[in-house]
Amino acid sequence: MMLQMKIFFLPSPGILPESRRKIVYIADYIEPKRDKAPNLAIVRKLAFQDLDECMYKILGDTLAYLEENPKDIDNATKDAFLYYRDLHMKRQS
Repeated sequence: MMLQMKIFFLPSPGILPESRRKIVYIADYIEPKRDKAPNLAIVRKLAFQDLDECMYKILGDTLAYLEENPKDIDNATKDAFLYYRDLHMKRQS
């Protein structure tokens, strides 16, 4: 596992560190054994089309799920959603 992590985090031309973090986050969310998340088919498709839109969808679905217990929602999750929502809105206009 450590060798895999070292190889993954080696500098790669064309892949920014921010994109790597998104890829890991999205990959964890869409892994094949996970099947309970809403809109999983849409999220899996977005993962190969647009990382930012995929993050927007995942975070929106996550917040909708967590609304059942709003006190459990971390501010970082809200902030991340707002960031990707703003990107989404800018692209729509």
